[in-house]
Amino acid sequence: MSLEPFGKTYGGVWVEAEDGKIPLDAVVGGREDNRHVYVVRFKTLEGNMIPGKLVEMSKIAQGPYHGVRTSSIYQVLTNSDPNRKLKWVTTKGNNIPEGAFLAGKEEQINLYVARVSHSSDSILVGKYHTLGGRLYITHEGKEKHVDNNFEVLCIS
Repeated sequence: MSLEPFGKTYGGVWVEAEDGKIPLDAVVGGREDNRHVYVVRFKTLEGNMIPGKLVEMSKIAQGPYHGVRTSSIYQVLTNSDPNRKLKWVTTKGNNIPEGAFLAGKEEQINLYVARVSHSSDSILVGKYHTLGGRLYITHEGKEKHVDNNFEVLCIS
């Protein structure tokens, strides 16, 4: 599956990768099972670009889209500019923080990168869907949602 052209989006740069490859300046968004989780996005068969995750030492990116979707071809969010500040801003519901990082679209609805603390040692990365004001994540082979107290990636 071919990805549409990519590049700078609100300060970050998406770099095409596949089969578990991760650029040196990739943005770490969380952790699972004592492994880094990288911020990625990929195109679904329906043509939607969805944010998701790539767990360190995995060859397949995952994202929530009517269940769990996977792809061996994806784009990794990178940040090699020390002047570009990325920060995670806590929000809930349909409160889009200032500077929220637009990462994709699902049926013309904006999607943002977001994450939530799951346990003392896990931070799960997923998509913030603005229509419903929810964070959607994939965890343990299932799509799940969170309505409150999650963080959205922002550029300051």
